[in-house]
Amino acid sequence: METAKLSSRYQIVIPKKIRDILGLGKDDVVLFRVAEDGIHIEKFDEILKKHAGSVRLKKDFKTLRKEFNEAMADEAGM
Repeated sequence: METAKLSSRYQIVIPKKIRDILGLGKDDVVLFRVAEDGIHIEKFDEILKKHAGSVRLKKDFKTLRKEFNEAMADEAGM
């Protein structure tokens, strides 16, 4: 079990052990999913890989990811 403390801006640092398990690195995007059995944290790129090819995209992946990251930063007030 790992713990993390919320900052005054409600931010946390993901413990190294968890980062290693999830394969997280600098600038990775994570998805928090609430389910009946708890809260799941998943690497966003891994979710995309699972569904790659199931949807035709009008833009390339790098453009979509950049737009997604910018939207998440705007929503977080960064």
